[in-house]
Amino acid sequence: MWLGHKNQIDKINIRSVPVLCWTVSIVNRARDLGVVIDSRLMMSYQVTALCQAGYYLLRQLRPVAVSLPEECAKTLV
Repeated sequence: MWLGHKNQIDKINIRSVPVLCWTVSIVNRARDLGVVIDSRLMMSYQVTALCQAGYYLLRQLRPVAVSLPEECAKTLV
């Protein structure tokens, strides 16, 4: 992944880099330790990933929450 200003990144036309006997592809974003980093160092992909994970977990709570008393369901959520 190349990091830099939009104008600098747009000048680069390399799509892969040879490393020993392998070829490593260049990507626009990568996940490292759960954090999504994109080539322009913007947080939009990270925020999107966090929102998706949060909504997924909330949807997983729905079947459990309906079988609990209201106070317990509020505490769970």
